[in-house]
Amino acid sequence: MGLEEEAVFSLLQRVDEKYRIRSVFARGLIRGWVYLEAHMDTNVVQLLGHTPGIILNHQGVVWQGVDISDWTKLLKMTTPSEIVELKRWVRVCKGMYKGDIGFLISTESWGVEVLLIPCLQLDNVALAPSSKRKRTKIRPQPALLDKILLERFYDIKPAEEEQGDYLTLCRLKFKYGLLQKSLDFLSIKSDVLTMPSHNFRLFQFCSLDGCKFVQPQEWIFEEGEKVVVCSSGQKGHVVAIATDYLEVDFRGENGASRCPWNDVQKAIEVGDFIVVTSGLHQMQTGFIDWVMDDQVHLVEKQVESSGMVHDDSPAFKV
Repeated sequence: MGLEEEAVFSLLQRVDEKYRIRSVFARGLIRGWVYLEAHMDTNVVQLLGHTPGIILNHQGVVWQGVDISDWTKLLKMTTPSEIVELKRWVRVCKGMYKGDIGFLISTESWGVEVLLIPCLQLDNVALAPSSKRKRTKIRPQPALLDKILLERFYDIKPAEEEQGDYLTLCRLKFKYGLLQKSLDFLSIKSDVLTMPSHNFRLFQFCSLDGCKFVQPQEWIFEEGEKVVVCSSGQKGHVVAIATDYLEVDFRGENGASRCPWNDVQKAIEVGDFIVVTSGLHQMQTGFIDWVMDDQVHLVEKQVESSGMVHDDSPAFKV
């Protein structure tokens, strides 16, 4: 609960016949303000002065009137929790995790709870080496919290909750190795259409309940391409591409089906010629020598030596 909600609760608990207050409320989209439908006489101002969270200056309570033309708009304002859907991806737009993708697990009147890939500074080597300039922190590489690594290499023991999947470290909460963070509605956007493949793999490892993955940024699929469904081994052709699934036609076997992004791969076979279109091996070309699980061995076309390509982000054309 935010300060605004605490102030509303406190006011409603103390209002009686002495105070001419008809209603008190806060709006989730507008932080820092509490709204009263009341006569702002001396009694009400004194009550506000003793209410937790209400700002005071040398002149007293900080307040201003709402224009009559905005009364109806304020009362009909859409609650953010009705806009943001649970178990969806959101983008953080403020703070240390600005730009990162998070998985929304709950909504409250003040904001949301999201799971993020932690960027923890476990050692003290994150400062710029030069002492002549202002030292700035280097953002650590996003990685899941590893309890064994913390205890073995850093001698840090997280506080363990009743459930094994929940940990607390320096007052930070973690679930499945992901950071559980509270954010207000103005700190997130629900415009997530893709995510980096590195994040995709880490979130996939966590097996989040009800999660529908969006397309990894580095993955390139086209309509008509041949793909294989990992869970069933069925092969088919892509007929449509959506934000959180591929529609695959199995040519009469089961018709067209919607397949989530975390359950499809390109159908690569020995002897295929491929062009890698993104990632570490971008622009590399050659013939497939062998295929094993999510790895392929590529024999380069114009170079005598061969290279290994990991099919963890299937961004190549056949």
